Amino acid sequence: MTDTVRNDRALQEAEEYKDGFSLIEVKIDRDDRSPALNRLTNYLGKGVK
Repeated sequence: MTDTVRNDRALQEAEEYKDGFSLIEVKIDRDDRSPALNRLTNYLGKGVK
């Protein structure tokens, strides 16, 4: 099973699960970052010493 198939299955199962929260671990390439993710990590990094 490929990572894409695993991710798609996890997202489908999470969407169907209505009794609580779902956490999904997704692995992305180190350099595959959106501008929103860059802003988030910069913001969170300011709180880390």
